Amino acid sequence: MSSYDRLIPLSQELDWHNALQGLPHAIGHTWDFWQAVHLTSGQDIYLYLLEEGDVRLICPFAERAYRESRDIVSLPGLSGFTGNGFSPVVMDRWTTWAREQRYVCAYIGQHPALLQTVSLKNYGAQKYSSAYLLDLTLPLEEIHHRMSETRKRDLRYAERNGVHVWINTPPVKRYFVTRFEETFRRRNGRTDHYLSEAARNFLSTQEGFLFLGAGRAEIESATVFGFTPYAADGLFNVSSAPNTSFSTVLIWAAVQELKARKIPVLNLGGGLRPHDGLAEYKQYLGATARPLFCWKQIFDPVRFRELCELAGVPASDTFFPPYHRPAEDGKRASADRS
Repeated sequence: MSSYDRLIPLSQELDWHNALQGLPHAIGHTWDFWQAVHLTSGQDIYLYLLEEGDVRLICPFAERAYRESRDIVSLPGLSGFTGNGFSPVVMDRWTTWAREQRYVCAYIGQHPALLQTVSLKNYGAQKYSSAYLLDLTLPLEEIHHRMSETRKRDLRYAERNGVHVWINTPPVKRYFVTRFEETFRRRNGRTDHYLSEAARNFLSTQEGFLFLGAGRAEIESATVFGFTPYAADGLFNVSSAPNTSFSTVLIWAAVQELKARKIPVLNLGGGLRPHDGLAEYKQYLGATARPLFCWKQIFDPVRFRELCELAGVPASDTFFPPYHRPAEDGKRASADRS
């Protein structure tokens, strides 16, 4: 029975595309998405490919360096492992490979719509939150029926007030590119949610992304969704003013567009914290809560503890890995970085 591991760097675009063929995957597994990550962070990006007999498993990740050591991070809720099979043998192979490559640890966030037939807890994954998914295989009338009355009222309000929706037009894409910085600062966005101008311009030219704008006489808000034949994901929202988002209108327009493309599920993500207002909003759209899982794997316990000590943080810190926790003042001494 054939068995091998392969690491595909971002520079090998065609090999990356070929590795995804025939495997269920989300936009967070694609070369296009990770090219945008690279354009923002400058990190080295790879696609891990495992073949074990008839089983193929992939996992994209960024490689981070700290004090001459390396660790692995995959995006929470957007990528993670996927393939045509999952077993203890496969996970053991991944762990053995990571140790052989001398990685210290790995944080792998799992997409909530993939590997749903597998009990991930049995493979060491931890539930840390919930995401909200809309079943796009339902009739459009049923999806609308499942919305709360408040969300339906949002749609009626938009119709009465002449709110228009534009899909994938050049002005919508320009609006997203130019308004992102202002919106990000206004909302005090997390650094891991930031997207550079080069990355925004790149995404606006790619086919796997849906750009929707809404407004009255002009665009006042825009939302970006990424999609593959297997799933769609809500990614970014920008707006001209704090109270002008038209979120329900944009999501409803995306539902109709994605259904027309026969995409089976839309991942709206979760809240900033479990059961907060953002999570409730998504639930009131008629979305179903699905658990969000992640792996926090330590491959080299001795080096892991050393790095935590050097960073001045306890190895038991809930942030993983603790030595990458942002300092309270937003800065970490440059001497800490390799």
